[in-house]
Amino acid sequence: MNRILWYPAVQEQAVKLNNVATFSSSILDIFPYSGSPSPKILNFTFTDFPMQGGRQRLFAQAYPYCWPVVSARDCWFRGIDLSVGGYYYQPAFYVVGQFSLLNNLFERSTLSLFNGYVLYYTSVVQNPLSATLYNNLFWQGTVGLSHLDNQASNHLGWTVKDNLFDQTSISFSGDGNYLYLVARSNNGFYNSPTYTNLAGTANVNLTALSYASARLGPWYIGSASPTLTDVGSQAASGAGLYHHTVVTNQTKEGASTVDIGFHYVAVNGSGQPVDTDADGVPDYLEDKNGDGLFQPPGVENRRHRLRIHGETNVFRPAKRLRLRGHALHPFVQARRRAGHASCIGCAGVGEQIFNQRGEFFELREIAF
Repeated sequence: MNRILWYPAVQEQAVKLNNVATFSSSILDIFPYSGSPSPKILNFTFTDFPMQGGRQRLFAQAYPYCWPVVSARDCWFRGIDLSVGGYYYQPAFYVVGQFSLLNNLFERSTLSLFNGYVLYYTSVVQNPLSATLYNNLFWQGTVGLSHLDNQASNHLGWTVKDNLFDQTSISFSGDGNYLYLVARSNNGFYNSPTYTNLAGTANVNLTALSYASARLGPWYIGSASPTLTDVGSQAASGAGLYHHTVVTNQTKEGASTVDIGFHYVAVNGSGQPVDTDADGVPDYLEDKNGDGLFQPPGVENRRHRLRIHGETNVFRPAKRLRLRGHALHPFVQARRRAGHASCIGCAGVGEQIFNQRGEFFELREIAF
């Protein structure tokens, strides 16, 4: 596990470096103070952000204008304020920010995301941000989602599915067709009175919930009523959680319907990640996209052919392309007949993708 934390958490004396207090500081600064923005591509996996005391900001200033392209998977956010708000300045060219949050723990943290537009005097300033939230646990925190669609140039879709909200204050607001554009289903809610703000379909409204400790931490599901097992929106393999578990006996999700909430990597009796073929490489590393199919070395770097509305495009993923479910790495380079363009938010077959210019496509085919 990587850990990013403030130095007072590990030093023995109360000394302020450069006479700057960490309490009011932020971890990252992505604001473009001069010139046009460039994409701030941040991919976090197995990273712990343990903050001290009050909720400390992950970003000093974060707006869609800053062009954040953020992917977090299997991470722990503890005492973090992860907020992206609207901004009144329109960049010289169209940019789309993206947040992909898959299987993370938000412990006493704030998540606030904004998409749409800002009214500034007589101007309508576009602030496009796409967001995907799957299998996160929000415990004793705050979640605020704002999706303004009425005067947005592009009508971006958000996805909020298979998450567990425990003692969390939830706000969800917008205008235009935001209720249609934000896909919400199969979320679990416990002691979260404002959950109806985010209610979709197939929700699990819990009357009892407890956690249990095991090898990797205290957030395994001890008991839940109704059950959180096998009631998610997709197969665990589609969610990339084939080799993960929510139970203390370390039974893998496998090919079952995904459980709601945060998952740990399944481990053996020695506390090491399961290595079925005993070759020294854990299963979750041999099957990097977590779909249960073990890829030969290097397969994720091959060229792929995309057919979008009948037009074939060849590209090489920056990291890898998920062939099932949602992309883990949202930033890839695509080559179209119209020239070179950046695609942000590539997803599975049948879902929409859009490029830097805000043009929408439907992903029809993926082939090696």
